[in-house]
Amino acid sequence: LETVTLHEYQRSVSASVDALLRKIVGAAGTFTLEITTRGFGRLTFEFTGILPAPPANIADPGTPTYDAVRPAPFINAEARLGGLPVKFNRFSLDYGGTVQQPDDPAALYGYDVAGVTDRAITGSLNPNLTLLSTRNNLADFLSGAERSIVVRWGQTSGNRVSLFIPRARFTGATPADVNGYAVEDVPFKAVGFDDGLFICLH
Repeated sequence: LETVTLHEYQRSVSASVDALLRKIVGAAGTFTLEITTRGFGRLTFEFTGILPAPPANIADPGTPTYDAVRPAPFINAEARLGGLPVKFNRFSLDYGGTVQQPDDPAALYGYDVAGVTDRAITGSLNPNLTLLSTRNNLADFLSGAERSIVVRWGQTSGNRVSLFIPRARFTGATPADVNGYAVEDVPFKAVGFDDGLFICLH
């Protein structure tokens, strides 16, 4: 699998003090995603790789330049569970990648490039309670039934996010409450060797 190189600049509050540069090469990682209705989706990454040299002081790289495009809030979205529209307050996803580095006695710190050796994609959502004839989360959990999950938001080209889990298997169904409304906390596991999850930014 391909790996990445990451540079991290830690800037001082004083312009007269040099910045600190940390770098890792041959890195691989995993991520989590959190979405709440009316909020912004948040991706959190964790990378592991080779430290080619100790951190070093460098000249301040200057004021950063940010993207002009702002993220779209999770409103006016499409959300489907098992092909049917679903209302929920929160959706979370964990890519569940296990990152390991093989040993390399010739390397500076004894590590070779990183790789993902295992993966277990899990997540949860809390759909509003509805008639059992419409959706029976507990029955699906007990039977091991598989349901697709679709989450899509953003109206402007280049600022849209689509997430598709073709086959999700519930791993529980617990009664819960959101602001006085009945919901069910439904954790799930994505089923599929190389097609557990698709994310498209478009």
